[in-house]
Amino acid sequence: MKRTLIYIFLIFPLCLIANDTTIVFKQYNYEELFQLAEKENKVIMLYFHFDGCGACVKMEKNIFTNNEIANFYNNNFLNFEVNTRTTEGSKINEIYNVQMHPTFMFIDSNGEIIHKIVGSYSVDEFLVHGEKVLDPTQTLNYYKSVYESGYFNSDFLFDYAYKLNDANELDSTIIEEYLSMLQYEDYMLDKNILFIYEFMLHKHKVCIPFNSSPYNYMYLNQNRFQDFFDKDQIETRLMFALRHEIYLAIKSKN
Repeated sequence: MKRTLIYIFLIFPLCLIANDTTIVFKQYNYEELFQLAEKENKVIMLYFHFDGCGACVKMEKNIFTNNEIANFYNNNFLNFEVNTRTTEGSKINEIYNVQMHPTFMFIDSNGEIIHKIVGSYSVDEFLVHGEKVLDPTQTLNYYKSVYESGYFNSDFLFDYAYKLNDANELDSTIIEEYLSMLQYEDYMLDKNILFIYEFMLHKHKVCIPFNSSPYNYMYLNQNRFQDFFDKDQIETRLMFALRHEIYLAIKSKN
């Protein structure tokens, strides 16, 4: 009896440690997840990846194994991995059409996508995204519904742009719409300095055109931008937008 008790005390803490060392992915069939999610009242986190994906390996080794991340995601979500290069995974991906990896899709028990992020993240960033999923007013799905209603302000559009960017769904429309709501003096705010720099070029396309108000602000206040970014990178963005404008002028014989 004494030997049995010693064995239990030795094994029990090891079990606790094992549960906290990484995100645990459920070994259920995809269809069973939704019944389980409804039963446990939890959101499903789908992790789309494939073997040999460098960013995926980075997340698996450095982020999933963080104790705080593991505890948070294991306690709050039903985690399920989808290897899109396998037969089963490719069939599941026919539903979601994920193109970039890793992609993390958060869905409810009815199969509705409530949040989505694409790419690799730090521990703090990945934790923040998980916390946002648990707040109904911070999910991508909620922001989309507010935007469609037409009742929003510039602060909302600023946040919405970054949510769409994290989901790899941002286009120039939201960027232009946000900047159009600002006054010239608003550009000097740190958050707008970062916004103009980051989204002047997006997905290799010019989203803040040459001679627009934010472009001119960046051109005339390069020292302000150098508080955050390298001088050469600032000049590269300005030149790229100018070169694009010249190309359009030549094309239209303007």
